[in-house]
Amino acid sequence: MDAGSFDATATDLFLVLILAAVFLGGPGQAYGAMLGAVVIGIATEVSAVFIPADYKYVVAFVALLVMLGVRPAGLLGERT
Repeated sequence: MDAGSFDATATDLFLVLILAAVFLGGPGQAYGAMLGAVVIGIATEVSAVFIPADYKYVVAFVALLVMLGVRPAGLLGERT
């Protein structure tokens, strides 16, 4: 993704990253969303060192899937 350009189709990628951060932290938890955004941001940037940078957004999606499998309520979500 070119950071210098922004068009109508660029929003899909941002939507996936935002949703991954929210659900990773826990839906309804503001601090959880912030924590999820930090975790997703660090994971994607660190993974770009080890895998091709084109695949770093896949890491965010995989982190979301793993988190939903392990703890569906999110990092700060309450278990019911």
